[in-house]
Amino acid sequence: MTTTPPYTVRIRPVDPPRRRRTGLALIVGAGVVLLATGGAVAFGVATAASLRTESSSESVAGVAEVVIDVDAGFVALRGGTGPDVEVRTTRIWAPGSEPVVERRLEGGVLTLTSDCPAFDLGCEVEREIVVPAGTSVRARTVASDVEAVGIDVPRFTATTVGGSVTASFSVPPDEVAVQTVSGDALLTVPPAAYRVTTATVTGRERVDVAQDPADGRTVSVRTVSGAIEILPG
Repeated sequence: MTTTPPYTVRIRPVDPPRRRRTGLALIVGAGVVLLATGGAVAFGVATAASLRTESSSESVAGVAEVVIDVDAGFVALRGGTGPDVEVRTTRIWAPGSEPVVERRLEGGVLTLTSDCPAFDLGCEVEREIVVPAGTSVRARTVASDVEAVGIDVPRFTATTVGGSVTASFSVPPDEVAVQTVSGDALLTVPPAAYRVTTATVTGRERVDVAQDPADGRTVSVRTVSGAIEILPG
């Protein structure tokens, strides 16, 4: 058996994407006031003119699983017809708040990470990923939404604190596991029987798919205050 050592692929700059910006753009040009014990501390948020944007794209072969770890920003996944994983990364930051992005390919696992300075509002990373059929996905975010459209994956796992998870599948997945704190979890799965487990503290639930406790296909969704929807489609 031949083992391929970890390596990093140089990525090439491309034009900035046209995707609508997420939370960072909504606060650009505004002031944020944090009320603290003993007084109010005002934080000025960078103006649009001071923001920097940098985008890059790469194609990665030999991937069996994609692992994404994002602090603040957005994760967008869609199903692909080719054999390679296509990754487009957009970094947006204010002076002094540049995010650090890393990627690693080892043993068929492509790991994409991004980190912003702690408690910094002027930092965001967007990951747009085309996922080939049969490639598993794991995503973890802090304040980022996860959106997956038409993916053909055996296993899909998404965990987020302040973001929502929306996912649709082109073929019945073997295993889906989603956990959120305040975000909604909205899943659309092809018609089939699934072993479904849900749990929420204050969120509403709607499960309209066929269920079979003995089935090998599992869907598990847990939230604290977010809504849960599992629908056929």
